[in-house]
Amino acid sequence: MLQVDDKQYNAYMSGCKCDGVTDDTPNFDKIMYWLESNNQGGTVTIDGDLYINSEIEYKGKQRFVHEGAFNTGETLKVGIRLSCSNTTLNITGGSSIKFGPHFHDSNAYFISAVDQKFSGDYLYQGQLKNIRICGGGTIDFTGAGCISTTMKLRRYGVTTGLVDGFDCHDIT
Repeated sequence: MLQVDDKQYNAYMSGCKCDGVTDDTPNFDKIMYWLESNNQGGTVTIDGDLYINSEIEYKGKQRFVHEGAFNTGETLKVGIRLSCSNTTLNITGGSSIKFGPHFHDSNAYFISAVDQKFSGDYLYQGQLKNIRICGGGTIDFTGAGCISTTMKLRRYGVTTGLVDGFDCHDIT
């Protein structure tokens, strides 16, 4: 991953197409996991239509999230990890994050800002600090559809756990 001195990154740096059609999940997760692994923080800018239609690789701070919500035995799907302190996700005006049908009828943390220290840590004891989502763009869940079963499912747009200093503004 290319490191920039002023900690400014964009989705294209990790190979994302941002065309609203190509699944950008694996490539976008490269940059987010790199920030987490190197404890870098910084601003990640999305300028285009980032399409998320698969799950992240469950490693690092997200390694236990998929094992279930609140010890129910249900599995969870995570589309975007936001698990490094001092990180801003900047979705520029006219740009979007679009979630696809992979997340239809599922338990999902579409965007996960949690740090689980061990399996069963549903209080997310690893506290993250200063997470922001901003920029004037859109987070679009319509492609993920609605829940059409009677199963008890959990779907969270942004899961923050115990983030100290979470801010989300200028997003539609």
